[in-house]
Amino acid sequence: RQDGIVFYVYADDHNPPHLHAFYAEHEVLLVIETGAVYAGSLPRPQQAVAQAWLAQPENHEAVLAHWLRLNP
Repeated sequence: RQDGIVFYVYADDHNPPHLHAFYAEHEVLLVIETGAVYAGSLPRPQQAVAQAWLAQPENHEAVLAHWLRLNP
């Protein structure tokens, strides 16, 4: 959770490895490797926060490792 944005990684999910980010009724899927939007959208300020959060090396590495554990 970051600034009201909730992040999820699901088991048995589809490629590419991605992160679900929710804010209110909005959802965006971000490609873990690049931070690019795969589907959906958040309001612009929250989407920028979500992408910046994922771009931080410690968050990026942790999320990718988690995705790979859940989706071998």
